[in-house]
Amino acid sequence: MSEVTKERAAFAEWLARQHLRFDSRLTQVIYLPAGAPDDEVRLLEVNTGLYPEPGSLIISVETTPAVTDFPFRVRVADVTPDEWQQIQTDAKLLPAGWGLEGNRITRRAR
Repeated sequence: MSEVTKERAAFAEWLARQHLRFDSRLTQVIYLPAGAPDDEVRLLEVNTGLYPEPGSLIISVETTPAVTDFPFRVRVADVTPDEWQQIQTDAKLLPAGWGLEGNRITRRAR
């Protein structure tokens, strides 16, 4: 594993913990490194506060902090617990280019 990959994974875990800490509707955050450029962190957030229309596409939103020389771009997609269950059996439901390979799950501390 390269140093950049390690740094990206460490940042993704830290960011996942921050999101879980500040948003009580999140139950878990999944870091999805598969297919991402070296400078991009992709997070899938399982959110109990979502009520999408049936059949809605899962989209990601860029949430990169506005900090000079920040080393990573951040993209986040929120899904319902039911959508997360479906994604685990059909990764094609994820945004284009995203995959489940090598994912790391961070759960809310109890």
